[in-house]
Amino acid sequence: VKAAQKEAEEDTEGASWFDRLPKNVQEKVAKSMHALEAYSSTGAKGADGKSVNSFTPAAFRSQPTWMTPNQIEQWLLEKDPRARTDPSYRHFVFGRLVAEQNREQAEFKQRQENLLAYVTDTMYANGGDPSSVDPKTWAQLTRKQQTDALAIAEKLQRGEDTTDPAVASLYANDDQLRAVSLDGLKMLRPHYSGRDFAVLQTRWFKVQSEGRTAQEKQELARRAGIQGQVLPEFVPASSKVKQAMLAVPALAKLKDKDKDGTSFNNAVQTFMSAIAIEGQISGAAITDEPRVMQAVGRMTNGLGGADPGKLVTLFGTKASQLPDDGLTDVRSISKTIAKDRYGHEPSDLEIMNVAREIVMNRSPNVDVSKIVFDEAFAQKVRKDFREIKGRDPVGAEFLRAYFLARCSSETADRQEGFSVIRDEGY
Repeated sequence: VKAAQKEAEEDTEGASWFDRLPKNVQEKVAKSMHALEAYSSTGAKGADGKSVNSFTPAAFRSQPTWMTPNQIEQWLLEKDPRARTDPSYRHFVFGRLVAEQNREQAEFKQRQENLLAYVTDTMYANGGDPSSVDPKTWAQLTRKQQTDALAIAEKLQRGEDTTDPAVASLYANDDQLRAVSLDGLKMLRPHYSGRDFAVLQTRWFKVQSEGRTAQEKQELARRAGIQGQVLPEFVPASSKVKQAMLAVPALAKLKDKDKDGTSFNNAVQTFMSAIAIEGQISGAAITDEPRVMQAVGRMTNGLGGADPGKLVTLFGTKASQLPDDGLTDVRSISKTIAKDRYGHEPSDLEIMNVAREIVMNRSPNVDVSKIVFDEAFAQKVRKDFREIKGRDPVGAEFLRAYFLARCSSETADRQEGFSVIRDEGY
């Protein structure tokens, strides 16, 4: 508009600035003016037979307008001299301005949705009479919302209180209905007949109650998992776990090497507990065959080069049989961690549990400051990890790589690589 006005001022032929606008803009303006006139001449009748004032200039002026990102940036450049010379500062302030407008837009949208829900409820309670809505409340609706509200009023006045089958089909699904807020439920009112909406409301309260119960159970399971407590309903079948384990060459060799089966059975129990806890923390039980296979694959990532004989001792019952070449080996390190964790001289079972947790990637928060490592061997582990992952191992990530290497004839298999502490905290 400013460019068109400037051209018109410089033009000696006297053409108006409106004629200088692009044709598509002129058409949009003309259509908008026509729509405004048509809108002003319409309006539902109230119970007293008078037209309801659908829109007022004051209401139009009260509606907020939103700037585009380009407009925000131009405004910033015009108002703040520093923004014109400091790109870093301009980017920071621009981000804050965009975020603030997004927040205001979201708040406005929520307020308007709540407002329309209230207006709709009022009209339904008064047979579709829009004059039953307080004028001040009505004036707060946007133009589109007023149009929608008038359409609902006319529908009710004609007695066309029916259910939209497409909407009813969508919300026949309990999961879909559970995601709807109370205000959102009110927004669905125009799409249902009175009787059907009453049924929908009853269903909504039911699924919300069930959803809260399910969420409470899920949170209790998650807390138990964090504390290491295994809940029976999350434990996968041992047959599925065994099948998945035998698909891992190192564990298949463990079974062959284990003469009395004790170590392999302990390994199965260890994997069952670890998978159960992973399911508890993630909020979904891992019990079907494909997901059990995937879980075992994740937990054995890095066992490619493991020595079957050393794995037998790892899943055995005697801590003295763990790799033990002084203070820097698996047994001594596990004992140090167990002593710090339990606050007393640890038993064989407690030492074994610590060693298995580290190899199973279930000890992400171990304090390594009290641990003595074989520095030459540790440098080799770091070097191999760096070659595979492109970075140095961190904290418990390094400790697991160190243990895997000590339980291996060499370092871990290059193709399988080392496992990384995942976001879930395993």
